[in-house]
Amino acid sequence: MLLRQVRPDADAAVLAHLLLAPFALSLFHHLTAGRGATQELIKAGLDQPLGHQP
Repeated sequence: MLLRQVRPDADAAVLAHLLLAPFALSLFHHLTAGRGATQELIKAGLDQPLGHQP
């Protein structure tokens, strides 16, 4: 909920996972295998909080 308030344009679920990923590498597996996230989606999710534009 807080992520949606701070970054309404971001995919809050992906962003939450990416913020937690350094604590559990299995989250990357969950994103790719469980949610079907592509490398591009993961990269975009990492770039968004940094303010990078595609």
